[in-house]
Amino acid sequence: MGSGRRAGKRGGGGVVVQRWLVADYTVATDTKCNANYIIFISRDQFSLRHELVSSQSYYTLSAASIIYSGRPYGVALATFNCNVKTSFEVSISGPSISVSVQLNTSPMHPYSSHVFTIPQLVNGTYWLRVKSLKGLKADSSTQLMWRYFMSFIKLQTPKTLYRPGQLMQFTVFYHNETMQAVIPHTSAVIWIEDSKGNRVRVYRNFTVIKGIFQSELHLSRQPNLGNWRICSKNGIYSAEECINIRVNHYELPPFEVSIDAPVEVKSTEKSFEVKIEAKYGINRPIDGNLTLYIRTLAESDTAHKPVLLRRSATLINGQVSILLPVSNFTSSIPFRMSLQIRLRVLVQEKFTDKQETRTKVVTLRGNSKESLKNPHINVVMLQPAPAKRVNFTKAGWTNWKTRVPDTITNWRLSAFSVNSAVGLTLLSPEPFIDIKSSKLVFMSIELPYSIKVGEVLKLFLICSNQHDTEIDVEIKLNQDVKRYQLLKNDGTPLPASDFAKQNMKIMSHRTNAVTFNLHALKAGTLNLTFNATSDIEWDILSREVVVLNSPQLSTSQVVFYQKLTMGNPKTKFKLHLPYQPSDDGVKCFVSSHVISSKLHNLNLVKLSDNGEELISKLMSIYNLWNYVNDKKWLSNRYKKFLEDQLSDGFQSLMRLRTRNGGFRYNAAKSESICSSTWLTTFALQLIQLLRNTPINFDHSVERQAEKFLINRIVSAGHFEERCETPGRRNIETLELNIEVLKVLQYSKRILPLQGPQKWTNDQMNAEKDYHLLAKRGLDAIEWKRPENHSKVSWMEQRRNLETAGRILSRNMGRVHVEQQREIFNWLTVQLFEVEKNVECYECSVAKQAFYEYLQNDVTNISRLTVSMWGKKNKQNKTQISINDKNLWLQQEVLIATQTPIIYIKAEGIGQLLIRCTYQYAPKEVHAPKKRYQISVQTSTGNLLNITFCVTRNHFNLGDYVGSNIELHLPSGHILDNKSVQKLLSTQKVHQANEFDEQTKLFVNLVGLKPGESSCMSVLARNYHKLKHLKPAMVYASDMNDMKTSEAFAFKVTFS
Repeated sequence: MGSGRRAGKRGGGGVVVQRWLVADYTVATDTKCNANYIIFISRDQFSLRHELVSSQSYYTLSAASIIYSGRPYGVALATFNCNVKTSFEVSISGPSISVSVQLNTSPMHPYSSHVFTIPQLVNGTYWLRVKSLKGLKADSSTQLMWRYFMSFIKLQTPKTLYRPGQLMQFTVFYHNETMQAVIPHTSAVIWIEDSKGNRVRVYRNFTVIKGIFQSELHLSRQPNLGNWRICSKNGIYSAEECINIRVNHYELPPFEVSIDAPVEVKSTEKSFEVKIEAKYGINRPIDGNLTLYIRTLAESDTAHKPVLLRRSATLINGQVSILLPVSNFTSSIPFRMSLQIRLRVLVQEKFTDKQETRTKVVTLRGNSKESLKNPHINVVMLQPAPAKRVNFTKAGWTNWKTRVPDTITNWRLSAFSVNSAVGLTLLSPEPFIDIKSSKLVFMSIELPYSIKVGEVLKLFLICSNQHDTEIDVEIKLNQDVKRYQLLKNDGTPLPASDFAKQNMKIMSHRTNAVTFNLHALKAGTLNLTFNATSDIEWDILSREVVVLNSPQLSTSQVVFYQKLTMGNPKTKFKLHLPYQPSDDGVKCFVSSHVISSKLHNLNLVKLSDNGEELISKLMSIYNLWNYVNDKKWLSNRYKKFLEDQLSDGFQSLMRLRTRNGGFRYNAAKSESICSSTWLTTFALQLIQLLRNTPINFDHSVERQAEKFLINRIVSAGHFEERCETPGRRNIETLELNIEVLKVLQYSKRILPLQGPQKWTNDQMNAEKDYHLLAKRGLDAIEWKRPENHSKVSWMEQRRNLETAGRILSRNMGRVHVEQQREIFNWLTVQLFEVEKNVECYECSVAKQAFYEYLQNDVTNISRLTVSMWGKKNKQNKTQISINDKNLWLQQEVLIATQTPIIYIKAEGIGQLLIRCTYQYAPKEVHAPKKRYQISVQTSTGNLLNITFCVTRNHFNLGDYVGSNIELHLPSGHILDNKSVQKLLSTQKVHQANEFDEQTKLFVNLVGLKPGESSCMSVLARNYHKLKHLKPAMVYASDMNDMKTSEAFAFKVTFS
């Protein structure tokens, strides 16, 4: 035994134990009783053996060498060659457990065992001890290795590829090694991580049912694209388990094309066959024509003259078979090498002229016997199916129902069961079953996102027959003669009726199509309903089309607000319109509470938003959610909608986050990584507010933003801005420090702010600026009502909004009650005007004060009678009443007038907010006064090429820092996928995004010098046929003065 390490230990009863660790067992010698204790140690368990030298009696204790939290722990004791009854005490002790049991044996029953129930254990040292109470003499202990049992985690999603804006569902299953469900640790966590590693959703203290947790997340419409992860970790001692999903833009083709050709052909063969099949997503053959392009390719570094061939054919029942002679290619085979024959097929659908291509390569070999056997791979994309839990306890079959979307689709059903005894059970032999949902008669149609008033859209409706016999089908389309007309092929209107009808025959297992010509008459959203009826089956299809006004018309809005009280219950006034309304008249929205208007006019996040606009919108949504969250009069559904918008916006905000914890102004260009001090401060203020919302994000984002700001303190003791902030004026260092300190004071951590505070105090001692004093907010400031906003720049208006908001928040609940009311009334009008609907930092400060004032105003009683008319003689007078039943509704009044005055009379008690919007024909701006010169050139071919040039004149430069350009494509066109990326590679482009389903383009340009031009080109695809096509538009405006926009219309002519 001399080869081991020696250690000493004091045993029970004064026994000195000398221990040597040798190989895989330990020998301990009891010097008093002359007995040996042998502890055999294996990988999973050890045996404690006590042998008496004076006799042949001994015992053995077997148990695991590792003790786990929350798992049973079993011990077994046996005596050998013992003729007397024995009793032993076996105990487990440690920081969080102290349990023992008495085990008895006898000559007739020499074996005894026990299973300890182990609670949740803390990290520490645990001991197993055996002590004899009767019979054999023993007292020994050994240290147990403590481990936290890492239960197994399985994560599942219905699919692995998601589009932005989709609902992502997932399931997490916690089980042990026998597949039995377990309860996760109290510190278990689940999180969803975007492609940049931001944890956009975190779940803690969640509840599982039979080990299963299910949840969902609405993906943002503007998330970080790429590989996302859903992960879980069952306690701090557990390793994380993750699954990967991909979030990206993808489009399913309008129909599928497949090529069936041999992978390899020998030169000795006469010919080989190429089979081409084209079918819709509803698994029905299409009618149309195809062109097969054939080109030979040789290996690199090989001299080769390619063979170019082309074959055309007409699809019959969706199929074509083309025989290609091998002799066409044998002369081009390189010596002792193979020849690649590339087959590219282009299929053009008969009814809509849409095209789809597929490519396949065939290997042509000479006399060599070698052959490559490449596998043929089919990729099938499955849609996510709705998940459903079925709870039952009896054996046998169970039935359940679920509704799938009204489409013909391949579905995959997967199911598993969880049982406390058996554990997890899957379907066998495969863990899924393929199911196809089908209809005997099925319609499909593709519509553009929008058209313009006066245009005629051709509607191609495809109907499929899956019967075994030919059927007669009647197609009906609802008509709304006030909003659109349905025309004959010669352009004359169909007779006025509720429905337009067309009849057709459809052969068995074939498709056919009908055409409707829709003439748009009025702006708005058209709800089109198609009905297909046959003797056997029917189908219904509903779609929407947005109709836009003529681009020559502009929109304006005026706002009136007044609170009527018992002391002042009447008002009568004229609402003057700056411009002459169009023939459509004036549309006014009347509310008896300003919040009701906010509920109906939520400004949602857009892809074209820069950092300032995005954060400001999220602040507005948060303020609204915070105001209505505890209000019982608002539905839970709308509250959930607001929470989803906050979650959506937070995911979009993560696009602006940089590695150093700061936030940048623009997310479109990857090289734009400069993190702004003031923008990070603005983002941090939002994150602090989002703490109290249900979106449950990772709060390390807040800590890292604070750390970033602290690192921006320079040696002089103040915060420093190191980035350009194009959308906002260049703020002074003192103003920046006031803003940062105001946000950091709400931190949950102790931050080193003594230097910036001292520097700010020193600077403010001599400061007399009205706006800065109001921003700091230490002293009561008398509000100065700004002059008419038409006489000041947008930058100055923004500063006036912020100052009014600062003073209102500072004096809330204090003195100057009358002034508070005056500020609130002024802010309400300013914030609801359409030109003030531009989101900005200063607007956000004003809105926050606006909601704070509303929280303190508990008057919700409204009883109002409002009369409105457009002429002095009160013709077409409209009267509405507001009471408790419609208090939170926004009522719409259409005033048919072309005069620029609206007469209003109101009586009662409540808040009266009136917003009147109308369209007008803007006057032509003469060239000397134009800010921008815009020119456009177009060329047509397979794609529409649009080149537009923008020049900023030297007039009205003011606070000019950059330009915003919007391109509205001709109806029926969408942007090519590569156009945006091409623009982003341009040095002059700050940001470029497509929106409204790729029908519009937004470009943000850096500041142009007076007279300097910037030209850009984009490609567009024509997807829909229209007659009387209206001009497309290019709009240009200054970044910091978006209310003043100049337009240029251009027509596109197709050959």
